[in-house]
Amino acid sequence: MVAEIVKLAGEWKSVADRADCKSLVVDCSNAPVLSSDMLSKLILLQWRLKQKEAKVVLSGLRAEVREVLRWTRLDRFFEINEDEKKEVVAAA
Repeated sequence: MVAEIVKLAGEWKSVADRADCKSLVVDCSNAPVLSSDMLSKLILLQWRLKQKEAKVVLSGLRAEVREVLRWTRLDRFFEINEDEKKEVVAAA
């Protein structure tokens, strides 16, 4: 699992480092939970993108995951989009 998270984070970073990247949409519909490792990678990615006035957008969150983000106030840190028609750049 950790190797998968590291690989995924590397993919996100390569997209985020592109000059034309204004937002990175992460499809979380296949993630029943967001582990602390995954959340830490997403937080670091958000900080990286924020430096260039871009953002991480979380999409397809399950109700339980949205609730955890609300409890931790991370719902204020990330943009959350439930519109499945939006283009997905990276998948969780």
